[in-house]
Amino acid sequence: MLFIRKADYYFQFTVGIIMLLSIPVLFIYGFFTGLFFMGCWQLFSASFNTSSFMGAGLSKEIGSYWKWTGIVMATLFLCVPLAELFKADDVQVLGGFAVVASIPVAIYYLSIYNKLLAHLALRNELGGLLKSNH
Repeated sequence: MLFIRKADYYFQFTVGIIMLLSIPVLFIYGFFTGLFFMGCWQLFSASFNTSSFMGAGLSKEIGSYWKWTGIVMATLFLCVPLAELFKADDVQVLGGFAVVASIPVAIYYLSIYNKLLAHLALRNELGGLLKSNH
C-alpha cells in the first residue's frame, strides 16, 4: 500500500512541476489546466487517505486541509449564482481569489502527504525490525 501512496504523491508532484514548466509554452492556460487536474486528483487522494492521516497523528493537518478546501470550493461555487447578480468583472475577482488560494492548498496537501509517507515508511520499517527480533 505504501508503494501506491508513493506513486500517488510523485504523480501529484510531477503534475505540479509540469504545470510550472508549461507556463512559457502554454502561458497561464496550461497552469490552470494542471491546477484543475491536480485539485481533482488531490480531492480523491485526500478522501481515500484521511483515515490514514488521522491514524498517523496528522488529524489537525488534514482537518486544516479540508477546511481550506471547503472555503475554496464554496468560493468557486458561489461564483455561479453571483454571476447573475453582479457584473462579470466583479465575479472574476471572487473566482480569481479561489484559484489563487487553491495553489497554497495544493502545496500544503503535498507537504502533509510527504509527512504521512515518512510516518508510514518508518512504521513499516519498525514493524519489520520488531518481527525479525522475535
